[in-house]
Amino acid sequence: STSFIASMLSIPMSTKPARAACLSGDIRPDCIGVYKLPIDAAESPYVETPEKLKLYAPDLQWVPPVEYPKSYADALAQLKSQRQQLDSATELIAKGDIEQTGLVLLDIIPKVGAAGIVILQTYGKAANDERNAAMKEKNIANTANTQEVVDSDTIGIDGNPSSTPKATILEMKFYRIQYALDELKGYLGETDVLIGQGLRGDLGVSAPAQLQILSNLQDCRREFDTLLATIPETFTGF
Repeated sequence: STSFIASMLSIPMSTKPARAACLSGDIRPDCIGVYKLPIDAAESPYVETPEKLKLYAPDLQWVPPVEYPKSYADALAQLKSQRQQLDSATELIAKGDIEQTGLVLLDIIPKVGAAGIVILQTYGKAANDERNAAMKEKNIANTANTQEVVDSDTIGIDGNPSSTPKATILEMKFYRIQYALDELKGYLGETDVLIGQGLRGDLGVSAPAQLQILSNLQDCRREFDTLLATIPETFTGF
């Protein structure tokens, strides 16, 4: 509508230079669109306390490490909550508030990452436990020097005795969730960068910037829905 376009044209664009980097979970305007150290990065132990951060990366501002959900159920609930937050971000950009949209995204991204890690770890551990149990049974049979013929229904498609059908199902679910999660994180990161460019005026006047960001957020919503559709409501281990 005319009023919608008018609101976009009136959005002030910031000319402040961006910071070089921030820690995940740092929700300040300066952190929009800049590199964030992933929550599971190998360098994370060096920035987990103010003292360590001052020693190894004094230019960064310390924030408490992002908390991980305590369980599979908590992780899925956190993902659903962040999906709602993504709707809020979409409403904010439609109103012309680019900076607040970026701040909401700064909160969403690490929480999605933490929840995704917990869910993937659940499937990964279950698959490994299943493989280990299958190999233990095989080793016991070998130790007993039996001529037991392994039932084909207990062997996976690759012929490996540890690769049981159950382990294969768990691993396939792991990879499907991982792919959907990586796709979502890619779109969220791209949108974060785009918002930063919009705030700095790199995208020109505010109207095109807002429209580009809105389009990216729609992509994020689609990928988020795909991820949630891939994750079972409860984990049973099959």
